[in-house]
Amino acid sequence: MRDTPMWRRYLRFFKPDISADVDDELEFHLAMRTEELIAKGMTPAAARAEALRRMHDLQGVKRECRRIDEAAERAVRRREWLTTTVQEVRRGARSLRRSPGFTFVAIVTLALGIGATTAIFTLLDAVVLEPLPYTDANRLVQLASRVSGATAAGDWGVSPGGYFYYRQHATSLEDIGAYAPNPVTLTGADGTVRVPAVGVTASLVHVLQLRAARGRLLTPADDEPGAPPVVVLSDAFWRQRFGADAHVIGRVVTMNGQPVQVVGVLAPGERLPIIDADVWYALGLDPNAQFVNEHYLTVIGRLGERRTIADARTDLALLTARFPDVLPTVYSTAFMEKYHFAVHIQPLRDAVIGNAAHTLWMLLASVGLVLLIACANVVNLFLARIEARRREVAIRTALGAGRRHLAWHYLAESLVLG
Repeated sequence: MRDTPMWRRYLRFFKPDISADVDDELEFHLAMRTEELIAKGMTPAAARAEALRRMHDLQGVKRECRRIDEAAERAVRRREWLTTTVQEVRRGARSLRRSPGFTFVAIVTLALGIGATTAIFTLLDAVVLEPLPYTDANRLVQLASRVSGATAAGDWGVSPGGYFYYRQHATSLEDIGAYAPNPVTLTGADGTVRVPAVGVTASLVHVLQLRAARGRLLTPADDEPGAPPVVVLSDAFWRQRFGADAHVIGRVVTMNGQPVQVVGVLAPGERLPIIDADVWYALGLDPNAQFVNEHYLTVIGRLGERRTIADARTDLALLTARFPDVLPTVYSTAFMEKYHFAVHIQPLRDAVIGNAAHTLWMLLASVGLVLLIACANVVNLFLARIEARRREVAIRTALGAGRRHLAWHYLAESLVLG
């Protein structure tokens, strides 16, 4: 075994060299055992070999000793760091307590900057950063009818004829569903109330992959024209209006003067992406009806596996171009040309957020600048305070405090203030 290099010995003045210490310790024990064997009459080479043999796995002993020493060293450093930190925090708190004016102004300045930034970021996180509460929400898209001609420029909904044609022929979409909000009057044993409601197609349940907490959701049979009317209640409305009655399933209530049966309650948090509705009922659209030019449906689609929104735009643009041929009673060639009628597809997240994302990012940047200004003001306050504490710094330096110690002291004050 070779002696520890001299340069590694000097490094121990800066920090412990555990590997070198272990080597030295084991070399000492090996040398002592060798001397004992030489004293018993063995040659130096034979004594050295016997001493090594008796130590068995020397490298394994080294590794274990280093592991134990390194763990002990880490424990000591953690203890020293914790002790120093607690001491500096206490000193920082006492120092701030002795300067109430400075502390009050700094705290108020930071509170305004941090509070505004936190509030805006919380809103941004809830509205923009959090994913939509649907399975594979990145595959959801919203369809609309875009018109840019005449005086009716903007986005319309989708017509029932367009909805059925898209659903039957679109190859880029796994399925599409539609809904149309329509408040209803609900009458029960406890009186009459006007509630927000929405008519939905049964396919929308599959597109959004909604879940029921009790009973069931709408099925294709409920969506057939002439099917017995049924409703599904939102979880909040079920708790508020029906007192979370577990026997509400199967109960008959009156909706707009007609008896309807409650068949299910949505799971908590299940809702439509853009509107809130307490009562959901089947739209009951008839695919064989004589369609007219009305665009009141909000349509949501789910992209097929390995299909992109660009695929959907190309696919549905070709289908829309055929409207004058397949839906002549709704979309004449003159109508399509006059209004520059086209399909518009966008990720559902963009449809839900709209321009709010850009506004919130701008607000966050603005309040971030306010926070930066607040921090700069507090820094100036600290610099002025340090200038007034020159004597204290000089005394600390004279007593042996180094730059690292002074920096840690002032950092502790900043942490306490923060």
